[in-house]
Amino acid sequence: MLDRIPLGYYAFAGLLNFLTSFALLIFVFFKNPKSRINQAFCLFALSVAGWGLSYFLWLTTDKSYLAEGYLRTLMVFVIFIPTTFMHFVLNLLKLDRRKFNIFNYLFSTILAVTAYTNYFAYNPEAYLVFPYWLRAGFLFYVHTVHFFGCAIYAHYLMLRALKARQGLYRNQVLYM
Repeated sequence: MLDRIPLGYYAFAGLLNFLTSFALLIFVFFKNPKSRINQAFCLFALSVAGWGLSYFLWLTTDKSYLAEGYLRTLMVFVIFIPTTFMHFVLNLLKLDRRKFNIFNYLFSTILAVTAYTNYFAYNPEAYLVFPYWLRAGFLFYVHTVHFFGCAIYAHYLMLRALKARQGLYRNQVLYM
């Protein structure tokens, strides 16, 4: 079924992700640029916006070397999505986990450096409707564990906060 969806749909989805994430970034930042919560959210929105733009560019090029570059660049942004989301959630919940954040950003930076190597992904080839698709290297699987680990832990913290809080704060956590 996925092989029947036109490539333009995927490209449009990437562009839409970029535009909405970037618009949210601008809106939230100028609402209160000094707020730690807003700053952390803006980092998260920047990661998603960068991923969306790279995704769009990847699917609109017909040159294999550009497609591979855009794919690897979008993976750099994807590597930072769980880290920035976790950072935002920790700020939203007013949890001081500086060492955890430092480790998370350091880990993501090391993975991001490898995104342009064959240890992360290799051998671009056609797959389903995509004319260029990278095969996962060993470090991609490390990233996947990190991604889901951060997502699960962040949601666990938010669920725990929902049980302990009420009112506006609880609603803010529910929106997330």
